[in-house]
Amino acid sequence: KKGIHRRFKALFGRPGLGRAHLIGVEKGMGAMNQQNLSSRENSEKIHNLYENAPIGLFRTTITDGKIIECNQRMARLFGYEDKYQMINLTYATDYYADNESRNILVQKLTIDGPVDNYEARFVRKNGSTFWARNSAKINKEKGYIDGGLTDITVQKQTEISMVESERRFQDLVDNLLVGISI
Repeated sequence: KKGIHRRFKALFGRPGLGRAHLIGVEKGMGAMNQQNLSSRENSEKIHNLYENAPIGLFRTTITDGKIIECNQRMARLFGYEDKYQMINLTYATDYYADNESRNILVQKLTIDGPVDNYEARFVRKNGSTFWARNSAKINKEKGYIDGGLTDITVQKQTEISMVESERRFQDLVDNLLVGISI
């Protein structure tokens, strides 16, 4: 049977036994194998969720921002083909368009704890910039920051365009020589 281990011991020619005896032990391993399978399946599910998440996920060191783990989406956000081009080779500090943005984030994490929706501009490998929303949590004892980045460039561009359009409209109204009456 699958998942069953059997062990047998034969006893031959012992005084008083007369004939040979076979003593056996059967131990069910089904529950243990099922538990290992469930654990492996859960581990695989978590790995797939991490790797296929629609946002860039990362782990960096607190002190210097070294990227010690990231998913494929994170690598693509920054213009890399493969996440292994970033892991242990690059630093988060290299990707902030404004170096002070990371310092502010780390300070907020240290003082306030988890941070949600922190917006900053980032620089890709090719030098182009993009806006992202960062949510992160610090683990001071282990010396790292875990977080996720969502590209919000289109939203920010729309927001900037709306502000500019409102400013132009207000300038037009303010500079009208003729009054408007309704």
